[in-house]
Amino acid sequence: MAINFQQLNTDFQQRYEGSYIRIRFPHTPNKVVFYVDKITLGTSYPLLHLINDTYGRIQLNYDSETDMFFKHPPTGYFWHQQKLALFYRKLSTRQWRRGVCANNSQITSDYSYIISIPTIGLTTECLDSAYKREIVTFSKAYKLIQTQQALSVPFSYKFSLGLNITEKTTPIIWFETTPIAEIYNEGSVIMVHEKHFMQEVMDFVKKENINVSII
Repeated sequence: MAINFQQLNTDFQQRYEGSYIRIRFPHTPNKVVFYVDKITLGTSYPLLHLINDTYGRIQLNYDSETDMFFKHPPTGYFWHQQKLALFYRKLSTRQWRRGVCANNSQITSDYSYIISIPTIGLTTECLDSAYKREIVTFSKAYKLIQTQQALSVPFSYKFSLGLNITEKTTPIIWFETTPIAEIYNEGSVIMVHEKHFMQEVMDFVKKENINVSII
């Protein structure tokens, strides 16, 4: 059965133009995030016009030897450039576009509504970090916050630790971008303010064998 290239091109354009995908070039192990600026509709396979801060503007045929990946990052925290905990979530929306874009995805900081962080959002750099999903241990997160080497640090895909802007000696624990607890007594006591998250905190502390009291 012959391929209907016109329908293929139209469907591909509707689903992925104006979104982000990952590219793995031949003979290289790493996947690179690109923005799909435009998809040219031709008589054969789609031609993708891509943008990346490092590679600039390039064009790739869909049937080239380059591997293309369209899967979204997993939901959860990740450490962006070892400076800031960011949270990726896929939005529940029904639409044509399947690639990662502002209509179906969101990257936020715990502090987005408190201070202005202009470089945070759906960018190639932030998405690259979202796919890598770097997190650290609870003890390392606490040390980084206490020494003010970072504004916030993820210590699991659901939890992050952030600087308390009003009282710097009591870091804040966030659960999926919601502030739920503070840490007292040099890291030995977790005071859970949002009690309906108590079980999540207790389960994590037990799982990771963290030596703290929970109140």
